[in-house]
Amino acid sequence: MTHLAHEIRKFHAALASLQNIYNIDESKFSIGEIEASKVIINTEIWQKFQAKWSRQEWVTSIECICADGSSSPPLLIFKAKNVSQVWIPASVHNSWAFSFNEKGWTSNNHGLEWLQWCFNPSIREKAGRKYHLLICDGHDSHITGNFVGYCYDSNVVLLILPSHSSHRTQPLDVDVFGLLKRVMASKLEPLLQTRIACLDKAEWAGCRT
Repeated sequence: MTHLAHEIRKFHAALASLQNIYNIDESKFSIGEIEASKVIINTEIWQKFQAKWSRQEWVTSIECICADGSSSPPLLIFKAKNVSQVWIPASVHNSWAFSFNEKGWTSNNHGLEWLQWCFNPSIREKAGRKYHLLICDGHDSHITGNFVGYCYDSNVVLLILPSHSSHRTQPLDVDVFGLLKRVMASKLEPLLQTRIACLDKAEWAGCRT
């Protein structure tokens, strides 16, 4: 009982510090599409116009921020059978992590990859053996046995947000991803306006930086 009380005190002390509180989220980005924008047209023309890109491909980004303002490297998941080095911008070659699957969506394996490749290495020195809190939604990739077990072994305490609430309670979703998508759309729009045949992964990743 004494040992348990000691661990509880350590837990409370660690989580009283902003540097030990983290938030993870993932978001899908559609290559080849830009956000809708307002266009001025002649109201006497009754024809409806719709701009639609002819090729759609998903890239998923798993991100993590800390309450102290720092962040962990992202894991980008491409739709592919493997990752090509030509897709990776030279400026992020040694800091970001890259993975792949047939759809470009996150999966249970990618959740564990993010923990092992991105999160744990980036916080190991700062966290030491102290407890740290990881806030995430209830996506399947965050609640697998392997994910939970790895967190337990690494002194990571999981806080799972209530179902169907992340659009309000998920800090990354509310304050970061929306802005990131708008900035990326503004960078991609001039390229798409040239009516290029396709937008490849390297061009998208370059705009992502």
